[in-house]
Amino acid sequence: MTPVQSLSTRYPTWSALVRWRNWRLPVKLAAVTAVPVLLAVALGAQTVHSQVERAALFERSDRLVAVGDSVLRLVSALHDEREATVRRLAGAVTPAAGPDELAAARATVDTALTGFRTVNARLTRAGESIGARLDAATRQLADLPRLRDRVSAGLGLQPVAAMDEYGTVVDRLLDVHRALASDIADAGHARAATALHDLAVTVDQLRLQQALVTVGLAAGSLGASDLDALRAAHVRAVDTVDDFRATAGPAQLEDHRATVAGPEVDAREELLGQVLDLRPGEALPIDGAAWAAASGATIGRTADVATRLGAT
Repeated sequence: MTPVQSLSTRYPTWSALVRWRNWRLPVKLAAVTAVPVLLAVALGAQTVHSQVERAALFERSDRLVAVGDSVLRLVSALHDEREATVRRLAGAVTPAAGPDELAAARATVDTALTGFRTVNARLTRAGESIGARLDAATRQLADLPRLRDRVSAGLGLQPVAAMDEYGTVVDRLLDVHRALASDIADAGHARAATALHDLAVTVDQLRLQQALVTVGLAAGSLGASDLDALRAAHVRAVDTVDDFRATAGPAQLEDHRATVAGPEVDAREELLGQVLDLRPGEALPIDGAAWAAASGATIGRTADVATRLGAT
């Protein structure tokens, strides 16, 4: 006796079920109809579940991107405040900038900081890596009022020392941006976010170079440690451009190639090279206005590429 025959003998209901050839026609039709319906319901439930999970991932990615945008706005504002501070401390405030340059830069930072905190508060379940970096950045930002007080009080704070303190704050924020880019689930969006981060670091190093040369122009020369810092910033900028080229897509690479080019970019490289070749204490052989124009144009062009990349 087969297993099916045994079940049929012991359970008459089972016997009726397995003898499907004896089912009435309406029952057969109902069974034939029910099977695909049940299968469709099961597949539909699985599809809906997958779509819900995918939507949740995209929503989280959008929040990460929003926080990243607020980080870069704050970093840019801090760059402006750092450079205004350096000019104030180095006695290089120009008539065009005026005495309110630093106050305006601080107000812009405060506005950007409010936006950063607002967007950051909406980021739930940030993850251990992002959370740790956000905490570190928040601690550094909490020291910003004390740094401003020291600058305003004129307590002998040297320009390069102030640059270092601003640089620490910026570095922690860029750490946050890097962690945000790494946590985006969609591979294409994550790649674009990483390329954007590389450009953000490049701009940071270009602006650091600009501030260091500004100090040297105001003082007449750069000391050994300042020249070392300038050379390190130059090397890091070159490295991060290489990182960008390794990560960015063809359209982004072409945009960067076409945008970050031209006489002003070439002039900046030549002027910077002259400073990098100096020995400590030697007078800077470059014109301050020419440096400001060429450096500002190069920074602006790089930032333009980053802005377009961030909008995609």
